[in-house]
Amino acid sequence: MIDPPYTFKDWNRDHLMRLADELAGDGHSIVSPFKLAEHLDLNPAESVYLGSLSTTHYSHQTEYKQQISDPDTGKPVASLFGLYALTMYQRMAEDLNVKYEPKLGRGSQAQAILSALRAHWQKETSHHGAVQ
Repeated sequence: MIDPPYTFKDWNRDHLMRLADELAGDGHSIVSPFKLAEHLDLNPAESVYLGSLSTTHYSHQTEYKQQISDPDTGKPVASLFGLYALTMYQRMAEDLNVKYEPKLGRGSQAQAILSALRAHWQKETSHHGAVQ
């Protein structure tokens, strides 16, 4: 059993950096927390935390730009359970107390957060030596 609270601050730093880089600053995608956890070989607590940030997202039936597509088939779906990439970056910055420049677009915002996170880790690494 995993005792709450658990945040990105509690993660293995290498896992955290790999997760941030895996989405490459994408602010639009909805990704499966289960596939991410398996792909990145996360520990159980990290996997559960990703799942806790996930929700069911619903597609707009008439507005093309607001439709959700299945990440495997590319076909529109009514709903999709997953982790919204921008939300993950925002939570990561919040949990780690990393400040970032606000941007207007989702992609631009995700890129700004990823840049701030990378700068944070670079600074942390230079102060404490190599990443554990």
